[in-house]
Formats: sequence, C-alpha cells, structure tokens
Amino acid sequence: MIPSHPTASSFLAVVMQRLKALCVFGLANFDSYCRVSGDCAGEWIGWGTGNEDLPVRGVAPNHWEFRSLDTTANVYLFAAALIYAGTAGIKDEAALVHTDCQVVPSALTSEETEKQLLPFGITDRMLRCSIGSTLTKHYMDVKEREVGYFVQMTDEERQLKFLDYS
Repeated sequence: MIPSHPTASSFLAVVMQRLKALCVFGLANFDSYCRVSGDCAGEWIGWGTGNEDLPVRGVAPNHWEFRSLDTTANVYLFAAALIYAGTAGIKDEAALVHTDCQVVPSALTSEETEKQLLPFGITDRMLRCSIGSTLTKHYMDVKEREVGYFVQMTDEERQLKFLDYS
C-alpha cells in the first residue's frame, strides 16, 4: 500500500529519514531498547503494509502506525517530533525511498538481509531532531544522566526503581 497522496509520501519520507532521532523520544527509558533489540521492529528502518515487524506499519492508504515508542515515552513530545519531521518532508517535497516491505527481516540470515531488504530501501539497522536545539540538548542531557545512573543498577534494582516512580 503505497501512500496515495504525494504529501503523504513526503511526510513519511522524512519520518523514515529521522526515525533514529524519533526513537530517542519514543523509546525514552533505559530499558526501552530491550523490548526492540533483537526484534526487527527496533533494528531495521522500514515500513510495510500490515507488517508488524517493522517500525512503521501501513494500516490503510495514508494511515500508519508508528511502533517506535513505548509506555515510557512522553507521547506529546513524540507526536510533536513526528509532526515536525513529517511537515518538514511536506515542505521540502521529500521523495520516499523506502517501499512497502512484506519481508520479515528477523527471519532472514545475515547473508540474505542485504539482498532481500535493499530493494525496499532498507539499508540501516537501527541525533539530533530539528524540534529545537535547546529542547534537544536538555532532553539529551537528562537521558545521558539517566543512563549513567541506571547502568550501575541490576535489572531488579532498576525495575524496582521504576515501580517507585509509578
């Protein structure tokens, strides 16, 4: 299901280009990447109609599900970054290089991945987003401090700490 409107294609084009930066906002917790590492929803930058194994799933023409966030994300910040990226794509009339992928990347061997995924524009395994340098800097500072704090804990200590925040 290719986006049926040029504006929608341009929106999705820049979202795909900036997906790594969007993950900073959508996968906001130290443990967020545990859920997606080793699973192609977090390893590959691509989209596919009904393909729940990729970070962007085509649901209907011009209707996508963005799977690069979890419950620890500030959904308003993620949505703002997503909209900002997409509107930049519309303004620039960006070309969508990724195509509708029906291949499940995690089912491929490492030898098959490049050959099978390249035709869909998928070249990257999964920073700075243009939502404002001040906000980005402060957000990244907080996240870097969190990593320094949480990396010293065991998994159990970290989970208990997050339960305390609830």
